[in-house]
Amino acid sequence: LSKCSDLVRPGGLVVFQELELGDNSKAEKTFARIREAAAAKHPLANISQAQESSSSSSSSSSSFLCLKLPEAYAFGGSPLRLKSRVVHGFKRGSKQLGFPTANLHVPTIEDQIRSLKKGVYFGWAKVNFKDKRLGESFGKHPRKVVVNVGERPSFEDGTNVTIEVHIMDYAEAEDFYGEEMRVILLGFIRPEMKFAGIGDLVGRIRRDIGIAGKQLEDPEWKSAQVDAFVNGRNVAYSFKAFETNAKWTTTKKVMGWTLFRIVSHRKKRGAGGSEEKQVELMAVCDKQKRIWLDKTALKKDLNWQPGWFDPPS
Repeated sequence: LSKCSDLVRPGGLVVFQELELGDNSKAEKTFARIREAAAAKHPLANISQAQESSSSSSSSSSSFLCLKLPEAYAFGGSPLRLKSRVVHGFKRGSKQLGFPTANLHVPTIEDQIRSLKKGVYFGWAKVNFKDKRLGESFGKHPRKVVVNVGERPSFEDGTNVTIEVHIMDYAEAEDFYGEEMRVILLGFIRPEMKFAGIGDLVGRIRRDIGIAGKQLEDPEWKSAQVDAFVNGRNVAYSFKAFETNAKWTTTKKVMGWTLFRIVSHRKKRGAGGSEEKQVELMAVCDKQKRIWLDKTALKKDLNWQPGWFDPPS
């Protein structure tokens, strides 16, 4: 199942066929095991299950099970925001594998990751250095990351869960010890796997990094680089974020502008008859440019973030 899923592009289908001679009880048992495995390790969605007779005169038939990979590697609960101090790990990433990693303090975020599937994820991360001078080499904006959540099955050094963050195109992860790191996980690349040797593992890590880098250039995921949480801003989305004159920034220009403020509120009936609480946003530099947005949708849209700031180019 892991190999099949690994070969299919996001949004693609994995189809299983079981030939039956008589009833389809065997197919039901087989498909049940497949669905159980998918639920445990993959974000695969059960699209359909069907039975098809080979001919009108034959008692044989084929049963099919279709599972679909999510679009853009999305997973349930995405985006997931994590905050932790960086702790010492096995120091294997840079010395043995060539991919330095920062280890998060798992007990701090244990409740958040309890239902998270073990495997490899991608997203954005930023380190909030106590000494701001140390942050100059890291840069102003969050960086692309590949994150491994799991028990390291390729190494016999324990079964406790670790969260290892590899910051792409940055080799100074060992300078992070004791610093606060904020991470936003956006996509699930693959489940945890055991490799025959270091060479196979290194090859797969390179592929994971390639997938992550390409996905994070997609506008849908790139917009999360300005996520308020990962940038260390107040993201409680309390009532203050929706008060009149509250400031908002969008990474994608709306009517030609990125900086807005809330100027009014209203309640409106939605398509399903439910009541929507909406806010009217006005462009700061052009009072004629205004847009009404649902408050709940505004919270979920990664392109919109509370506060005013300069989005990364």
